Amino acid sequence: MIRSQMKPLVFLLVLLLVLTGVSAVFAAGAVSATCPGSLESRLTVGDQGRVAREYSTLRNAPAGVPIAYKGYGSVFTVVGNAVCADNLLYVQIDYGSGLIGWANESQVSSEWGGNLYWLEPAASTTPVTSTPTAVPVTPVPTTPPPPTLPPCAASLPPLLAVGDGGMVAREYSTLRDAPAGNPIAIYPHGSRFEVLEGPICAGYGPLTWYKIRYTDGKEGWASESQRISIWGSNLYWLEKALEG
Repeated sequence: MIRSQMKPLVFLLVLLLVLTGVSAVFAAGAVSATCPGSLESRLTVGDQGRVAREYSTLRNAPAGVPIAYKGYGSVFTVVGNAVCADNLLYVQIDYGSGLIGWANESQVSSEWGGNLYWLEPAASTTPVTSTPTAVPVTPVPTTPPPPTLPPCAASLPPLLAVGDGGMVAREYSTLRDAPAGNPIAIYPHGSRFEVLEGPICAGYGPLTWYKIRYTDGKEGWASESQRISIWGSNLYWLEKALEG
């Protein structure tokens, strides 16, 4: 008699667990059917949104060159529908004061975790006004770049030359099998090398690349500098070695 009464209870518990799991999947967001590297878009043209994580990178085009970084909670208006580029969904957004660009809305998998939304609809409880000055926006210079920019526009002026002895100037430098190619090794701050070839422009902006040989004999290509990166602005990754 007791066993027969327990069966309906067990069935209800199993059903509850299944429904809870399904709800969690929908809460996290479904994978985009047209761009499987991202979750389904939750933003449409005209929506107010905000940065949902520590920061968001604003680019000049879908999967393009970074033009600004905005911190958590920064508010924007969606001005363009989601576009798939490099297997990720990008939406065109306007932070105000003329700062318009493209930002990745979400990622199914990243080094910061899985099923993450970088952008989200603004909370319904947040007061929204049509007056642009009511939304706090960090001023961004809009003056066009000077005509003296080097050919590698995403890098600073090159300082190294073939035959120079150099060293890693920041926390680390990535050695690649070709300019903007695949990583083959990572060397920490202070690692010494000799410049073999370069500079040349390639990838990521483009950046300035040198072929170098470290003291352990490993050769490859490394970028010398970046004007804008998630670690800061106007950074040299490589520099001439100090004497001694």
